[in-house]
Parts: sequence; structure tokens; C-alpha cells
Amino acid sequence: DLDTLAGAGRTRPGIFAGFAVAALALAGLPPLAAFYSKDAILAAALDSPSAAWLLPLALAGSVLTGAYMGRALKVLWSGTPEKPHDPVPLMAVGMGVLVALAATLGLVFKPLEAMLGAHLAEPGWIVPAMGLAVGLAGLALGWLLAPARLLGPLLAPARDGFPIAGGLDALVVRPALALARLCDRLDSWIIRRVVLGGIVTGAQALSHRIERAEYWLLALVNAVGRLNLSLGQISLRTDRDTIDRAIFGLVDRTVALGTRARRLQSGLIHREMAMTVAGIALVTGVLLAAPLFF
Repeated sequence: DLDTLAGAGRTRPGIFAGFAVAALALAGLPPLAAFYSKDAILAAALDSPSAAWLLPLALAGSVLTGAYMGRALKVLWSGTPEKPHDPVPLMAVGMGVLVALAATLGLVFKPLEAMLGAHLAEPGWIVPAMGLAVGLAGLALGWLLAPARLLGPLLAPARDGFPIAGGLDALVVRPALALARLCDRLDSWIIRRVVLGGIVTGAQALSHRIERAEYWLLALVNAVGRLNLSLGQISLRTDRDTIDRAIFGLVDRTVALGTRARRLQSGLIHREMAMTVAGIALVTGVLLAAPLFF
């Protein structure tokens, strides 16, 4: 509410001076920035085939702009100010930059127009005169007339935002919120069905493939294990029934032969002499019988 700032300009004259420069620029007074842009708009409206209704609308907009700037200047300068607050230095710097631009930006319009090659038709003296007149008229109306007299029956609708069958709330806000809810539902559906559904489906397919791979890998491991067990059993049978039996048979025969040989070596002299005589007799017999056969 602008009325809460009543009298603030007298307690902060520097800030008020900066605001006044910006307000006069917005009202379109020369040589401030908006004077040149407003002249271009008025000239385009005047040169348009629809000038009969475009020019009055442009002039009315200029008057209203000057009026609310005049009203703001009066409220800030008059009234009983509340306890002033210390200004924020950073905000003061920002406001100073904006005020400087509002005061000097109009000076670069002509060089910028020449650089861009956008040469506009010269409007003559009538357009600047109209722009200055409506700007001053708007400032005067805003400064001199109270809002009730200035707007008349439009004051209450203006304070309510000019409601038309529910106003901006019904024509703009509610449709925008409905569209936002629709977009949110669509976004949620896309995320839930498409993105998350695709992720879940892909994860399930990947899990199924991994499970199949584990099944075949386990089957391969079991097959290799069974093959190794079969080879081990064959090796066990071969070792036990063939190699061990041959080794143990050889050992048993060697032991038996040694036992029999040991019996021949009894250590008795008469037995040894008898065996010697028998051996000599056997050899002698073989030698004597050999000529008979060969």
C-alpha cells in the first residue's frame, strides 16, 4: 500500500530526488529516457492506418502513467512519515544506477539507431508536443486530484484489480493453476509409467537374464563336478584293482619265494652236503646224457 510510505520523501530527500527523476522519466518528460521511447510509440500510432483508435489509446496510457507517478510523488512528499528506517547501502547503489540510466539512456538512442541502421521517420514537432503535454497533464492530475475524484466509479474496481466475472483470478489465475495441475499430472504419469516403468521393466528383464545365466552356470559347475567324481572313481578302481593288486601280488610272490629259498638255507651241514652231492650228480648225469641226444 503506497499510503504506508506517506511522508517518507521528506525524511529521505536524496532517495526522494532519485525516485522523482525516475518518475519523471517514466512520465516521459525530456530529456529523460522514456521521452524518446514514448515519442517513437506515439509517432508509430499516428502513422498507422488505425491511428483513429491507436493514438487515443497511446495518449490515454501516457496520461495514466503520468497520473500514477504524480500520485506516488505526492504521497511520498506529503502526509505524516513513520519512523524512518536506515537505508540498505546495496539497495541505494542499485537505485542510483537505475536513476542514472533513466536520466542518460535517452542520449544513446540516436547513436544506437544509426549503428543499427533503423532510421525512423522524423515525427516533426507535433508528436513531442503531444507527448510532453500528456505527460505533464498526467503528473498534474495525479498530484492535484484525489484518487476518488481522478478515477470516479473506477476506483473500487481498480483497487480490486478490475475484476471481470471473477477478474484475473477467474480469467488468468485459475486457468493457469488448472494447466499447472494438468502438467503436473502429466509429468507424474510420464515419470511413473514411462521412466520408472521402463526402469522397472528393464531391471526385471536384467534380473531374469542374470537368473538364467546363474542357472546355466550352476548346471555347468555341477556337470564338471560329476565328471571329476567319475574320473576319481575310475582312478580309484584302477589304482585299487589293477595297480595295487599287481604290486601286492608281486610282493606276496617275492615273500613266498624268499620263504621257500630260506627253507633251503637251513644251516645243517649234512643237508648242505646232501644237496651238494645231489647237485653234482644231477650235473654229471646231464653231462653224460647230453651226447646221447645231441
